[in-house]
Amino acid sequence: MDVIHIAKGNNGIALMVTGFQPLDGAALEELARKAVARLDAAAR
Repeated sequence: MDVIHIAKGNNGIALMVTGFQPLDGAALEELARKAVARLDAAAR
């Protein structure tokens, strides 16, 4: 299981990632963008 913690603030986001499967930069960015979009949708 992979665990990704994303904290979104006014000036950006912070990522903390741990897990068994390494992610390349592009895959991690895509995952982070999806998570931030979900956070934004939930805040509305």
